[in-house]
Amino acid sequence: MRGRQFFVGYFSSDKEMWDFFEENDRAGDDSPISKFCESQGEKWIDHDHMEVSQNGDQGLRSALKNWSQVDSWVRDVLVAVDNADLPDNAICTAVLYNDSCVDEPRSVEGPGFRVVFLGQF
Repeated sequence: MRGRQFFVGYFSSDKEMWDFFEENDRAGDDSPISKFCESQGEKWIDHDHMEVSQNGDQGLRSALKNWSQVDSWVRDVLVAVDNADLPDNAICTAVLYNDSCVDEPRSVEGPGFRVVFLGQF
């Protein structure tokens, strides 16, 4: 099934978050285009079909309600957030659309960050 894949990120700083999702223009054919791609076992994801939102002070649940086409998926994503028992202080939310979906999405953790795969909706 191709659709929207949702990830929630916890980072030690805004800079760490943007560095994780930013495209690396110097990536060669054998290098992943971003740290996010690398964390998902991918070399390339079409970042034109990916949205990353900085949640700011509004909290995860409030931030999710500001996304495009929210009515078609927000209820399912909020259930996934509750089931994962995630704290509300996620620094960002990332959504990958259709053509840019990760083949085997996963949650990842490293020094100063945690990215949680919520599911595909």
